[in-house]
Amino acid sequence: MINTPKRRRLEEWITASPSHRRIAYRYIPNIAPHLELQGHNIKGLRTVFKLVGYGRRVAKRKGFSDDPDVMRERREFAEEGLTWTPERLAQQIFSDEVWAHGGAYTQSYVTCKLDGSDRFNADCV
Repeated sequence: MINTPKRRRLEEWITASPSHRRIAYRYIPNIAPHLELQGHNIKGLRTVFKLVGYGRRVAKRKGFSDDPDVMRERREFAEEGLTWTPERLAQQIFSDEVWAHGGAYTQSYVTCKLDGSDRFNADCV
């Protein structure tokens, strides 16, 4: 059983960085050996997270950048698209440009509060 001090350290670790929220449970004992979770299985970790109020949710596939330069470029691209001919639009839709910017074709998960209180937290989206 994982005791209360370890649970607190695990909760502190998971909220310390947005990248920690996206790590699969099975990798946590190896990535954070200071938490002393070696020998605990995934089911045990899932139970501990549930006890401290956290669970896994499907992460958004692709978010939008909040970088002002990227936002400006996206707006300019969208405004340019308003003037495209049907032929130019078809060229864009059926080109590799549209789908090639993705990542893995699998779902990714994020650890967040079960009560939904951090649902729109930047770390969780």
